[in-house]
Amino acid sequence: MRFIAFNEHGDPLITSEFFSIGGGFVIEATTIQQHGDNLFYKSYDKSSVDSQREKQDKAVAVLPFRNAEELLDVCKRKRMTIAQVVYCNELHWRTPNQIKNKIMDIWNTMNQSIRNGCMNTEEYLPGNLKVRRRAPGLYQKLINGPPPPKEMDNSLVPSITSYKNVIPRWPQKQIMSPALDYLSLYAIAVNEENASGGRVVTAPTNGAAGVIPAVLKYILEFISENHAQDIMEFLFTSAAIGMLYKRGASISAAEMGCQGEVGVACSVSAAGFAAVMGATPEQVENAAEIGMEHNLGLTCDPIDGLVQIPCIERNALGAVKAITAAQLALNGDGYHRVTLDQVIETMRQTGLDMQSKYKETSQGGLAVNVPLC
Repeated sequence: MRFIAFNEHGDPLITSEFFSIGGGFVIEATTIQQHGDNLFYKSYDKSSVDSQREKQDKAVAVLPFRNAEELLDVCKRKRMTIAQVVYCNELHWRTPNQIKNKIMDIWNTMNQSIRNGCMNTEEYLPGNLKVRRRAPGLYQKLINGPPPPKEMDNSLVPSITSYKNVIPRWPQKQIMSPALDYLSLYAIAVNEENASGGRVVTAPTNGAAGVIPAVLKYILEFISENHAQDIMEFLFTSAAIGMLYKRGASISAAEMGCQGEVGVACSVSAAGFAAVMGATPEQVENAAEIGMEHNLGLTCDPIDGLVQIPCIERNALGAVKAITAAQLALNGDGYHRVTLDQVIETMRQTGLDMQSKYKETSQGGLAVNVPLC
């Protein structure tokens, strides 16, 4: 975005350009970034900064870590979980009550975006694609329960003598435990809110904002016995893994493709889910690694430049994949051949090698192969 200031005669006085690099971060055109340092840079008068903010800016993490190896080492030396390490660091900036209140505020905002997406009465999302909202209908279908089982129509069963080589097509079956349907619903609801300008939590980005809330909501609805504790465990663990991606690669689709958005969201959600389920730090790291390893190379090719197709469904699939990754890690002992650090570096290299047309430009992939009319 370019800003130009004019005087009363219409003469330009000053101009400045800013770039959105994903994850809610903005940089100025002349900013020189260090690798992975995604921040909003601006000059300010230090005398106008209140003492509390100045104290926060000068604070250094009590238990610093730059990569997954260092994080696991801290956990081992201090006999802490990943969430406890993050909480200990947060205490250097804020009081326990401030930390808890902020975490709950983040979750409540996430939860409200799910609710808003489910209860919306508009039929279509804004934009030229005329994408029909799916969350409200799916929500009603789930809360009303599955329809009664159908009687088998014997006429659909082929005769063995006349169709012995034909596999019969049976009536559509109903899943008796629709937990994964709810998981998909939660992710779709959030991203339909995002696509229509509603309020969401940028986690890690707006385009991938549905994965983390969906997995956490799934935990609270189907698994949790202590909501407050599990919310903090999940979000602190997810945040720690997210820091590693932000430092070691990027969370921007414009830089990495969708592996940097939904891929990262899947990875951090897998880590958070595993942590809530009682995983060791090694198993958590394994869950995060699995979550990203199988999103490597994921492109970002939104049709018509809108965060709708394939973004909305992709969040649902990212949430499902996160839980699968966590379950695989939980069924292991934490040992795995590929480390999270290796996957993050691979993701960074893959993003650099990826053609620009597959990185949020709408110049390749689905964006050019799906007609708009």
